[in-house]
Amino acid sequence: MHGTPVRPTGANPWVEYIQTHPPEEWGPQQNAVVNEQLRSAQETGLSAEHEQRVRAFAEENPPE
Repeated sequence: MHGTPVRPTGANPWVEYIQTHPPEEWGPQQNAVVNEQLRSAQETGLSAEHEQRVRAFAEENPPE
């Protein structure tokens, strides 16, 4: 896929929100989402080595 990347529709309201509200308002919300993603990833118990294997596989087998 070439050209301008297509932004997922779910991101559009968030982009509009952060452009129209101060960082003091949306920053804590964004931090909560990121922190939850990190917590969830840590709970998988997968090693860094496994992650590297998955990334290498993804790079060698890009989606069509």
